[in-house]
Amino acid sequence: MDFILLTPECNYVISDLIRIKACLKNGTVEVLDKHQFLIGLIENNLIEIESKEETKQPRFFVVQDAIFIVADANLGLEGLKSSTVVYVYAKTFLEILKGTSIEKFSLCYENKKKEFDQEILQIKNSSTAELNLVLNSRALLLKEEVEFYSKVLQISKKVCQENV
Repeated sequence: MDFILLTPECNYVISDLIRIKACLKNGTVEVLDKHQFLIGLIENNLIEIESKEETKQPRFFVVQDAIFIVADANLGLEGLKSSTVVYVYAKTFLEILKGTSIEKFSLCYENKKKEFDQEILQIKNSSTAELNLVLNSRALLLKEEVEFYSKVLQISKKVCQENV
């Protein structure tokens, strides 16, 4: 089975998987080879994959605003190794590895939170409507990033505790 994670910045392809698990809005799905067609929105921002490697250590991906699609054919893409392909279209993602430092995610969260707080302060001190509109747009984007890193931090703590 193949896994393709697509974002505006990059395409990430992993082959030879035996299991992919995600919590969709309409329920949890565990995809194995020869799975039927499926589409859904990822609810909890977490995807877990397991490869055929000897270690069989699961890998975790935290995704933002993601759509999950299972196809029983590779839709014309060359270089894929199996008949079942899982596509995930996301705004952004981070991979959480076994040895990933939670401090790294904590630092990213704190930096984004600080930027967001500064932007809100500028909005409060702004006097012109045009400047306020620009600042509001930037503040909304920063708020989404703060929420994403907050989820990354929560999930990484949970994943690291479970895999110790």
